[in-house]
Amino acid sequence: MANLSDLYIDIENEKNNETPILMQGDLVVLSKQNISLIIGKQGSRKSFLVAELASALIGEKSQLGLKGVGINKVLWIDTEMSRYDFSCRVIMSSILANGNEKTDLIDPLSFRSISVDERIDMLKQAVEFYKPDVVFLDGIAQFTNDFNSVGQSQTLINTLYNIIYEYDCHICGVLHQNKADGNAKGHLGSMMVNAAQTVFSIMAGETSSRVFSPKSRGKKFEQFSFGIDENGMPELTSMNGMPDNVTKNIPRLAKAFGGETTLRWSEIMSRLQMLEGVSKKRAEGIISSCTKFGYLTKDGDGIYHINEDYDG
Repeated sequence: MANLSDLYIDIENEKNNETPILMQGDLVVLSKQNISLIIGKQGSRKSFLVAELASALIGEKSQLGLKGVGINKVLWIDTEMSRYDFSCRVIMSSILANGNEKTDLIDPLSFRSISVDERIDMLKQAVEFYKPDVVFLDGIAQFTNDFNSVGQSQTLINTLYNIIYEYDCHICGVLHQNKADGNAKGHLGSMMVNAAQTVFSIMAGETSSRVFSPKSRGKKFEQFSFGIDENGMPELTSMNGMPDNVTKNIPRLAKAFGGETTLRWSEIMSRLQMLEGVSKKRAEGIISSCTKFGYLTKDGDGIYHINEDYDG
């Protein structure tokens, strides 16, 4: 049982005690003793993004505009891919980081074949054994029997909190998005978003994927886009090429917000219908498309925000 002295925050001690592990320029994107989340729909290239983040963390090169602070050790746990596909992603990370297919800085574990209870236990054992700076849980929903269970979701997040503090590391979960609204799946998704230092939302286009942050505890990182080159490796790409309907809808939403940066769904709907003369269904489509491509973000309280860093 914890003592009050263990929970007390010494402000003078803690104010300069952040340990960054991933930066975008001078901006801290990830730091130790924190949780982050990657969300995206099926086929959005989430595992490619994990490979890029891992390569930035273990190497000295900037990847997709992100750079690790020092050389970090990564524990990469996957619950969904075949062992072959998983090994290909790990090799990709190593090549991106140092040009070689093998690295001692990534410890890959496949949890696909074991039960949920075993996964939780083995996660604790793995962190104790490998002592990583960063842990990726690719398919974090597979660490619960029901990602819509409030109790199971809270238990999992409490377990992650215990791990990051006891072992002074960072944990990044990877989770699918709902098809309808783009939110992270289930109660687990909502709780992970609320707990996260940074949320990476990845949106697939025809030839590239756009990555932006719908939520961050501090300033959000600048969004970026990546595609896959002829060798099957991810590479930074232009932010251009957004669908015409999104390009046309952005000015409509800007007009509806009228200089404000936050509105509720009902407020946006009524303003679009009144100012633009569109139907209810059309107004819903405008909000949906602009949320999907990152111009609008929705927080845990259901409030919509204009993404001030949007440059699409």
